[in-house]
Amino acid sequence: MKIKSLIKHNLMRAAMTLALILACATAWAQDAEFTLDTPPPFYFTGNQIRPSVTWVTIDDTEYDESQFTVTYGRNIDSGENSCVIYVTITAEDDYQGIVLTKMYPIEKRPMTVNIPNCEKHYGADDPAFTWQLVWDEAVQQDTINNLRNYQLPKRLNGHLTRTAGEAMGDYAISYEGTNPIEFANYLVTVNPGTLTITAPDPDDFSVNADGTEYTIHTATGWNFFCEALRDNETYNHFSDKTVKLGANITVTQMAGGSNHAFTGTFDGNHKTLTLNYGTAQAPIDAEFVAPFVEVSGNAEFIDLNIDGHIYAAYTGSSDPGVGGLIGHLFGSITIKGCTSTVEINSTKDRVGGFVGLCEHAVTFTNCKSSAVVTCTGSGSGFVGWSRASIYTIAFYGCLFNGKVLKKNGVGSGNGGFVGWKGYYKTVKITNCLVDPASRSGLRQAQTPSPSSATATSSSTAREPYR
Repeated sequence: MKIKSLIKHNLMRAAMTLALILACATAWAQDAEFTLDTPPPFYFTGNQIRPSVTWVTIDDTEYDESQFTVTYGRNIDSGENSCVIYVTITAEDDYQGIVLTKMYPIEKRPMTVNIPNCEKHYGADDPAFTWQLVWDEAVQQDTINNLRNYQLPKRLNGHLTRTAGEAMGDYAISYEGTNPIEFANYLVTVNPGTLTITAPDPDDFSVNADGTEYTIHTATGWNFFCEALRDNETYNHFSDKTVKLGANITVTQMAGGSNHAFTGTFDGNHKTLTLNYGTAQAPIDAEFVAPFVEVSGNAEFIDLNIDGHIYAAYTGSSDPGVGGLIGHLFGSITIKGCTSTVEINSTKDRVGGFVGLCEHAVTFTNCKSSAVVTCTGSGSGFVGWSRASIYTIAFYGCLFNGKVLKKNGVGSGNGGFVGWKGYYKTVKITNCLVDPASRSGLRQAQTPSPSSATATSSSTAREPYR
């Protein structure tokens, strides 16, 4: 009995000692380091991840590949996206038989989508924005197909947008959602692209070889001209240049503006520029309304026909100007062989079939106005309002047979050629005609003094100017 008890006692002590040794070995194993041929972090590939273990270090003891075996598994208790490596020490030492376990997270794989650069001519529709997925050979093809053909299209298609603008230049194309895009196994960064708007198609707007003559062929070409006139640095107001109208076109944009005056030559080429500015329900609220908002220098207009309509309703306090050709005139301007059949309806005064507000000098030669002008005063078939100055307004061989009408029963200071003449302004009218019926229900204008105006070989029209 005593012998059996002694044996049992000794076995129990041996077991406890072994347990203690194993516990210590296990504790030491927690400090073990694996050297892998592919170091972490590990990214999702679609394949089972099995990095090779080349060395194992426990405290100061190192083991090479001949002294351990490796198995792989997944630790389901740790959640998804983890790689579990088991190393069993086979060396004949105190750690023999010890199994070391290491768990490495499998992270979302970074991937890239590039938005290719593209371009278009000014005025053209935007091209379809596309994207390209970039990946490396480590990723399994079926996962790429799922991402490229199913997941990414749902996120990207229809959600690529660009910086607003239609002038020539570069505009960023980007993804309008959260970037990078996060999927279950991927983190996709979308790199922006660039849309470059180049010069108009020559079928819209062309320039000759020496850069001295531009031709507008379409409404898109006109729109580009309007933008170009605002670019003083590049186009310099088209000074010493000729702009030609190559076809009959209908336009909705106005050219130039304050500090962006046209100073060149506009050759209508006997074509018609049809205006579509505002509607009765939505008139234009702007100080100056005309196809050429502002003109200065020695600008010249020849052989141009103007048609269409203008609806204007300026709500500001400064002096407005609405014209079938020019809104605000400076300099010494020449208009030859042009016609105006435009219909203008304005809630203000200073309205003319050709010029709204004239600050300086203008000469009309062989021009005809059949414009219908409706305003509250200072309306005319040619020049609405002329400020008091020493400059001259001259008419040679011109005809007005349109209409000047009151706006809501209000209207005064109207005339066939000039609606209101400044006190020191000189108006010369030579070999011109005015249809007496062209003015409807407006009060009689005062007869100008001989010192301020001359009329030679005019018709019997009573009021060529006021």
